[in-house]
Amino acid sequence: MKLKDYKFWCINRNDNGQITWAAIRFYEGEYEKIKRKDIDSEIEYESDEYVRTKKLQKVDLTDLGNIKIKKDAKGNDTVLYTTEDFGVISTDDELREFLNEQLDKVKGLEPIAKQKWQKS
Repeated sequence: MKLKDYKFWCINRNDNGQITWAAIRFYEGEYEKIKRKDIDSEIEYESDEYVRTKKLQKVDLTDLGNIKIKKDAKGNDTVLYTTEDFGVISTDDELREFLNEQLDKVKGLEPIAKQKWQKS
């Protein structure tokens, strides 16, 4: 099953420590079996690991409504959220809660477990 997640690209704070804007990248991916070797015992094993397979572009994120895009130094698009979107917040956890809610709006993909939005 295809999954979705996000990654912080950049978070800006004012002098009071409040987040003023955040640039976020959204991705699609899936769990894959990865072969690993324990360094100490040299025993080989398989583990399921989440692997990002595609960076979601603006056209993939239409479910989020009218989003703002910010380009990084290499010209890659990131979604820009400001206090107009998330209000007055100071912690990464508050930002994660907002982003989990946004991620839930993207249809057709299931959020990875740690980014599922839980209504309070």
